[in-house]
Amino acid sequence: MLKNRSSIDKKDKWSIELIFEDIGSWQKAFEDIKRSKSLLHYKGKLKDSNILLECIKKYFEISRVIEKLYVYAHLLYDVDLSNEEAKNIYGKISSLYHEFEAENSFLEPEILHIDTKILNGILKDDKFKDYRFYLEKLIRLKKHTLGFEEELILKRAGKCLQSVSLAFNLLNNVDFKFENAKDSKGKEHVLTHSTYLLYLRSDDRVLRKETFEKVHKKFDEFSNTISELLYGVVKNASFESKSRNYKSSLEASLYPKNIDLDVYDNLLDTVRKNIKALHKFVSFKKRALKLDKVHLYDLYAPIVKEIDFKASKDEAIQMVIDSVKPLGRDYQNILQKALTDERWVDFYPTNNKRSGAYSSGCYDSYPYMLMNYEGSLNDVLTLAHEAGHSMHSYLSNKNQPYQYAGYPIFLAEIASTFNEKLLIEYLLEKKNKKEEKLFLYIQQLDSINATLFRQTLFADFEKKIHEFEEKDIPITSNLLKKTYLELYKFYYGEDFYLDDLLKVEWARIPHFYSDFYVYQYAVGISTSLYFYDQVKKNNNVDNYLNFLKSGGSDYPVNTLLKANCDVKSPKVVEKAIGYFEEILNKVENLL
Repeated sequence: MLKNRSSIDKKDKWSIELIFEDIGSWQKAFEDIKRSKSLLHYKGKLKDSNILLECIKKYFEISRVIEKLYVYAHLLYDVDLSNEEAKNIYGKISSLYHEFEAENSFLEPEILHIDTKILNGILKDDKFKDYRFYLEKLIRLKKHTLGFEEELILKRAGKCLQSVSLAFNLLNNVDFKFENAKDSKGKEHVLTHSTYLLYLRSDDRVLRKETFEKVHKKFDEFSNTISELLYGVVKNASFESKSRNYKSSLEASLYPKNIDLDVYDNLLDTVRKNIKALHKFVSFKKRALKLDKVHLYDLYAPIVKEIDFKASKDEAIQMVIDSVKPLGRDYQNILQKALTDERWVDFYPTNNKRSGAYSSGCYDSYPYMLMNYEGSLNDVLTLAHEAGHSMHSYLSNKNQPYQYAGYPIFLAEIASTFNEKLLIEYLLEKKNKKEEKLFLYIQQLDSINATLFRQTLFADFEKKIHEFEEKDIPITSNLLKKTYLELYKFYYGEDFYLDDLLKVEWARIPHFYSDFYVYQYAVGISTSLYFYDQVKKNNNVDNYLNFLKSGGSDYPVNTLLKANCDVKSPKVVEKAIGYFEEILNKVENLL
């Protein structure tokens, strides 16, 4: 039975009173910023460099306060979703944030419409040194920026076209109800999006098969509707990329972050050239599970029994701290204080607390972690994962000014998966039994399959469907099904069975409604393993720590390049695949 929050010790709850003492002090800060959030008095005057500088400074000052207000409100609300006061202030700051962005949306377009010669002079002006990279990123978009009226039309059109993804979200998360799945004993299990993956990891094959079929039958029933929704997202991306004079939707997605098309293509090409590694994994699953063919619902089936693992909160903390020893004493000490004295973590599940886990904070707070800790191995791995995120944020905040502290999604999953890897290796050193080592190795194999190979397949599929639109090929449900099955056949090989319902799996992937998002997971895990290799085998920790400290002070590819990691080169992905094969060989030798 879940406890009430009032019964949880203070040491096990995050210290958000350091952000604001109470709701009363939050309200005062909210009212103060509400009165002073407008920058409209600068509008039309930004050609004057002094006014421009003053406006940019003010923009970031207000953003910083709003972010602080937002973080406190959402953290307070997430630990008790029944707290009406917290819900109220969360709603107020969310509205204020949107008002601020809308009211001051003139800023960047007006900067971009300043004459190029004047802008180049501003970049050379030493008084703009703290905002030079911010301006460089903006100026880079100048050739793809339209006139004021055209930009306004695109913005209004974008709001209308958002209804496509909103419609999918409602269909997927609200309207769809799945039939219960039965196990081999005839017992029924409630089937939801959250239990889907849980049941696919069951040792009961009947339950796995039922789970797969019940979910995908529902999506197949609506495949024509969903294909049209996905087509709408693709057409939206094409409309905007053509309007802005990009060569493709992929270029339009990557160009603003200065990510070369080679990064995307290199991922697909390198995985495709080394796809036999995944075929070997499928063949191994086939032998280990004694199957004629491996189905999708067999890919995550357990091969060995889950190890008997139970860790108290304090034991978990110590394991995570010990595991990061390769990153040096300073890193360890910061994390030690974070998980104990400074109370970065809200540990235990309580009544009305949000489920799951995350890392969240702002420039003027600790990077807090929400957990629902119950002592399982997965809970300890989650703590290591979120601690990776939080330490990345902490080091970025400590080493960068506010405007450059935040790092892009492209870099976000590196530190978290790196710390998970450190913990797995730490546990492997401590575990002596063959079954324990096998379990940990297989968990790594499943993770790399899901994050590197599967996400690359998604990225391959996404690129193809956007190319269909660019070639004026109508996107239909049948075309999507055919394309998807062909990719699975190539990626997973001869020992993988192409179930008829597999053809509609694309219909349940929400990430396809965020253009060219999924490839970042695959690049992230590859980069993480590359850094791990540098730290553990070459004892080179400085490059990795410098990466963590860089925040958003440069374009993401450049940030990694400074840390001696070239994601345009095949070697980063090749090393990850090589590591996958290395683990697979260890597992086969142990079985």
